[in-house]
Amino acid sequence: MNIVLIKWIDAETTGDTGWQSLEEIKIEAHKPPPTMTTVGFLLHDCETHVSVVDTYGPDDCSMLHRIPKAMIISVSELFTKEGDPYAI
Repeated sequence: MNIVLIKWIDAETTGDTGWQSLEEIKIEAHKPPPTMTTVGFLLHDCETHVSVVDTYGPDDCSMLHRIPKAMIISVSELFTKEGDPYAI
C-alpha cells in the first residue's frame, strides 16, 4: 500500500447566500485558487483522478478524497509496501 503526498489546486466558491457586492467579487476573482496538500493511502490511480483515504483498516476506512488529475501539481510517494497493507 502506497502512502502519498499530493499537492493540488482547489476549486473554490466565494460568497454567501443572497446578493454579492460586484466590486468585492471582482477583487476575489483575481486571487489565485488555494494550493492544498493531502497525505493518504493511495487506493486508486487512473488517467482522470487519484483516490486516497487517510485512515485504513481491514474492514473500514475514513472518507474518500478523489482528486482530479487536472488539479494535481505533484504526487510524491512517502512510503511503499508490497503485499499485506496492515504490515506497515
